[in-house]
Amino acid sequence: MRQYMYQAEWLCELCAHHEAMALGIELGKFDGDSDDGPVGPYVDQESDCPEHCGECGVFMRNNLTDPDGIDYVMEAISNHYASNGTDGDIQVINEWRNYYNL
Repeated sequence: MRQYMYQAEWLCELCAHHEAMALGIELGKFDGDSDDGPVGPYVDQESDCPEHCGECGVFMRNNLTDPDGIDYVMEAISNHYASNGTDGDIQVINEWRNYYNL
């Protein structure tokens, strides 16, 4: 999924497009500071945890670092099920588990 950096948060393409329109800039062409407008797109980003859009919350389906990112998701899954489903959002954790095949 294409991601854009804006004001220290990752945005999905749809939210970045809305921000760019509101700012009067062309998405994907703006190469200024990410504090002033969405910068990107970035593809195949790798992170120590699953990334979600800072505006709408959609799961960005980013790659995970090995071992830190994988360990993070495994721990979230383990903690959720160890606490009988009271720790964390089950839909989000299941989405991670299914996407990363863990």
